[in-house]
Formats: sequence, C-alpha cells, structure tokens
Amino acid sequence: MAIQVYNHISVDLVFDSTIPSIDVMQGDTARGLIVTYLTEIDNLDNSDVSAVLKVQRADGMEGWAQGEVLKLGADMAQVVIDPSDDYTALIDVPGVAKAILEVYSGDTVVSTFRFRIDVKENPFYGTTIGSLTPKQLETVEQTAYSSAQDWMDAHPEASTTVQDGAITANKIANGAVTRDKIGTGSISATKLDTNSVIEAKIASNAVTTAKIKDSAVTNAKIASGVISEDKLAFDPFADLVFLGKFSGTDYNQTSSNIDISGYRALLLGVGTNGTSCRILQTAILPLGWLTDGPYTERGSQSISNNWQAAYHQGNNEYVAYLSFATDTTVKIASGGAHQIAFLYGIK
Repeated sequence: MAIQVYNHISVDLVFDSTIPSIDVMQGDTARGLIVTYLTEIDNLDNSDVSAVLKVQRADGMEGWAQGEVLKLGADMAQVVIDPSDDYTALIDVPGVAKAILEVYSGDTVVSTFRFRIDVKENPFYGTTIGSLTPKQLETVEQTAYSSAQDWMDAHPEASTTVQDGAITANKIANGAVTRDKIGTGSISATKLDTNSVIEAKIASNAVTTAKIKDSAVTNAKIASGVISEDKLAFDPFADLVFLGKFSGTDYNQTSSNIDISGYRALLLGVGTNGTSCRILQTAILPLGWLTDGPYTERGSQSISNNWQAAYHQGNNEYVAYLSFATDTTVKIASGGAHQIAFLYGIK
C-alpha cells in the first residue's frame, strides 16, 4: 500500500471566528485532506451528499478537487479529500492559497467552510534532483549516506554519547577543564570525592573566598600537610574589629563587659593617654587558649587570673589588664593614670 499523508482540520460552523491554516509542501503527490465537522448537519442520510474543495492558488489560478462525505454518527460528518492529480495541482505553487470546502445535498449547498493552505516552497521542485526516479534517488541517498558515514567515522566526537561515570579523573588531561568551562557554583561539595582536589590540580590564587561556600571546606576534606604556610596569604588586619578602650586611675577600675563572641583571638594593647600618645605594648591572645583554664573576673584587691600587655621603662610600668566576666564577656583596665588599655577582636 502506498504511503499517504493527510492534513486534519476540525470545523465548528457556529463559531467560525478565525480562518485556520494548514501547511503543505509544494509538489507533494500523496497528500490529502480530512475535515471533521464538529457541528451537526441535517439530512446526512441523503445518498446525494457530496463535497468539493475549491482553491485559488497564490498565482491566481483556480481549481477544485472532489471529496467524499463520510457519516460519523447522527448528523456528524467527515470530508476526505484523497490524494489525486487534481489536489496535487492545487498545491503546485508556493505561497498562501485561499480555500473553501463546500458540502452539497444534491444541488443545494449545505455548508461552506473557508481556510488557507500555506504551500511551502520546495527548492528542488522541477529540478533534476526533484525529477529523479525512486531508483535514482536511492543511489543518491546511498552516496550521501556513505559520505556522511565517512565523516562520522573521522569525527566520532560529533555523535558520541557519554555514559554516566564514563569520564573519570584519569580521562581528563591536566588543564583540560578551565575556569571558563565551569559555571560559578556548579561544582558543589557533594560533587567532589574526598581527596579528589589535590594541590597539583589547583592553580595558584585560583581558589578565592568568593568561590568557597561557607563551611564547605571541612577537616575531612583537607589532607594532612596540604595547606602549607607558603599557600596562605598574610593579612593580620583583614578581620580586626575594635571592641573598646578604657583608662582609669588604677587597675581596680574596669570597663563594662565587652562581648567577645565569634572571635578567634583578641589583641590587647596599652598606650599613653596624654598629649603624647604612644602604643607601648600589644599582646595577641587566642580565645581557645584563654578559655582552657578557670579564669574569673579580677577582684578589686587582686590582679590574679588576668591577661596583660605590659611595658616597663625605668620605674614606670604601663600595663593593660584583661579578665573574664562571663564565658563570653571580658573587662579591661589600665595600670594607672595617663595610661589607656584598648581591645580588638580577630575573627
């Protein structure tokens, strides 16, 4: 059985508010049309029912093709325009053709339906290739297939399908995956095997703060000895936060409680507090080391259980004191008049 292709249109004769359109290719000889009426049509039992497709092509020529009316239940119909020389002639010219489908009962027009046929241009229609016999066309197709197959054999990368897990670490050359090939945030912690990112794979300065998600780099992800001193940039003031200062007549006068939550270390300093201001001594105090012991608030008559930054010049002593008020707050004091204690937090 020969292959035939049909365009389908559904027709509502009551609500014909738009003009539908079908697409066909110029020169198709096995194309037909099926129109299904959604509106009831009376007297379909009359054996003298017929249909005619009338078309005005884009070049102005007019023609027609006979159709067969099929009954679909009570008062429902379907019109079939089978492939024929008459219908092929109607779609012989590219462009938009105006079409009307008329259903007759005897000589009386029962219904009229309008639509458009958009005939797409076939650039080979009427040419040597367009006129080839099926056997000749088979030879051309075989030649084209062979040429395409030869090219595909020479370029397997054009059609290779990569299976899940097929691309392993040893399949990727060093430097093959560049930064431009990777979308920001596309490589997450769950995508990386433990120890898969080694020092030799990371270019100097390639891993910036903006590229690392908070808490993404855990101890389990860092091999021993991988992060060496020469790999770390030194910037002691990058996360330095001023927390407070205090100057009293002696060390018994202290500041209010200062919150130190969230800091890794404290910078305690002492300086002169007068017309000539100088920083005399500073001390960096790691919080983890400070909180290992039972350090309490300094008593009014004792300077035990505190941390100091002290400077001695002859008989003059300049001291900044720090003691814990609670687990997360401290107080500071200076050794006497004309001295000032100051405190910074390091995150």
